Amino acid sequence: KSKTQKCEERKFVREEVLAQQIEHLCQKVSIPDEWKEKYMLKVQEWEKEKYHSSVVFAQKLKDKIETVKTRLDRLADAYLDQAIELSEFKEKKNKLIEQKAEFEEKLRDFERKGNHWLELLKNWIYDANQAENFVKTKNFPQMRNFLKTAGSNRILLGGKLIMNFQKQYELLSDLPPQARAIGSSGAEQKAINVKWWCVLNEARTFFENTEV
Repeated sequence: KSKTQKCEERKFVREEVLAQQIEHLCQKVSIPDEWKEKYMLKVQEWEKEKYHSSVVFAQKLKDKIETVKTRLDRLADAYLDQAIELSEFKEKKNKLIEQKAEFEEKLRDFERKGNHWLELLKNWIYDANQAENFVKTKNFPQMRNFLKTAGSNRILLGGKLIMNFQKQYELLSDLPPQARAIGSSGAEQKAINVKWWCVLNEARTFFENTEV
């Protein structure tokens, strides 16, 4: 149907085969219910830690701003009392104004970004878990919508549906198939657990570095 792209494919794909491929792609980047719960509990821990450190960080910036304001007031009083020359007053005033502007910019930036990455992380966990539920219920319209947001460049090539996943979903797609298998035990299960926790930590790093 495209007026700009010429399709060279001559191989047809049966509907049930395409449906299986869609299910596979969704399952490949999904988070099972068990790990959704574990991830959310860990995120709650991070929220508590970040809340305390955020309050402390913001207060320190506010204290620095107030300190600079006090120094500006004292500097103005010293000039009015003719304790310092105009040239010295201007030089010191400009430096203090620059410091104040720097602290205020840091505070605005922090209040704008804050811990927004935590919300992004929670949304990712929820969406990836929903992908598994869509597969279980054979909800193909929702699977289609999910794949649209999870990646790009969805094409049929040689009878196979392929696409590029976003970074946060690549982390899940790189997990081995046994990570979602039921019945693992012992050393194998421990190794799988380590992989799942690595995914969460890498996702945290990704979202922390994501621009708002």
